Amino acid sequence: MKTLYYDRNIKGKAFQRFIPFMGEMFPVFSLTTGRVRPRRDDEDIILERFDPFLIEKKEVLEWPGTRILPWGDGVCTLYKYRSCDGSLRILVTETDRLFNWNGRGGPGDLAFYREDGTNSFGTVAHEGYCFFNFTKEELERLKRAFPYIRWNVKKR
Repeated sequence: MKTLYYDRNIKGKAFQRFIPFMGEMFPVFSLTTGRVRPRRDDEDIILERFDPFLIEKKEVLEWPGTRILPWGDGVCTLYKYRSCDGSLRILVTETDRLFNWNGRGGPGDLAFYREDGTNSFGTVAHEGYCFFNFTKEELERLKRAFPYIRWNVKKR
């Protein structure tokens, strides 16, 4: 398995294609709230739109790409959702770029998961990068779907 790091925002038409592509490959995604500050009304409005697709909600100190100190700014809430037409449509209508899921004005750190629960993709949006934990087959599928994107491949 290789980890790919990508530090450019996926936006516009590429973002509109990317989210359904990821949702087709991976049945679950997550968003987080509340890392440094309490949730705001706009976050609640967005989260309510996802309610029909909610699988799990829990307080965490870490999620894909991030670990917070237990004595720091408190815990975060991780929301896991089913990847389906309805939930993916919300992801692409709330914003037109990947790194806008950054916790400023809404939930942050979009991540996708395989059927077995392992993480396949994550963002650290406020720092401007995302990463893919892909198998060789998943990586080939990604490269075929998005041949115009140059990927910075690093092993973990």
